[in-house]
Parts: sequence; C-alpha cells; structure tokens
Amino acid sequence: MTINRFGCGLAALILVGLVPSGAVGESLQVSTVKVNCRQSPSPRAAVEAQFVRGDRVAVAGRTRYWTRIEGPASCWINSRYLGPVRAVARPALRPAVIEPAASLRRPGGQAAGSPLRGDLR
Repeated sequence: MTINRFGCGLAALILVGLVPSGAVGESLQVSTVKVNCRQSPSPRAAVEAQFVRGDRVAVAGRTRYWTRIEGPASCWINSRYLGPVRAVARPALRPAVIEPAASLRRPGGQAAGSPLRGDLR
C-alpha cells in the first residue's frame, strides 16, 4: 500500500488536532464567525441552515472535505470550518458601565470632578 505525502501530512494534522477527525457520533464546534450548512457537499448546493461560532454539531458522516451533520438540520459543512469542542466556553465580553460611587456625587446628582452649573470657567 502506497501513501502519498498529502495523506501522511493530513494524518499528522488529524493526530495533533489541527483538523477535526469527524468520527460519526462525535461532536464538533463551528470555528468561524458564520458558516452555511448545505444540502449536499458542494459550494454550489442550496443553503439549508447557518451556524455561528461556538455552535455544536453532531457528525453523521464525512467525505474528503465535507462533514455531514445531524440535529436541528441534516446538511453538509465544509470541514475546515469545524473544530474540536472546547471544554470551557469563553464568557462573552461585554463593555462595563462604570458609575461613580455614591460618596463621590455632589448634591444634585452630579459626580465629583464634573463642573457644577455656573462653574464653567
């Protein structure tokens, strides 16, 4: 049996986890901002559903470049947009609203350090 260099390289990437193995029944996670899930394994196939980064999908089958998923939609996603499920999800970053402490407020509700009416020089 002859194995070409591409096959060896792909096998090595699968072993180190850079390309998802996609075994049937395995869960994978969408690793891109948004991905189309298609009716067949082709970039020209009709879009059945869309998934966003962090969505988990169950593997139902594979071809060389595509992974068939099952769940809310049974369709095909290009395998390069799927990765292993992260053990701990990162919390969403939200901007903090910082309010001055009540003790720093002036009478009338203005924060210390802000000019009072008529204090503009």
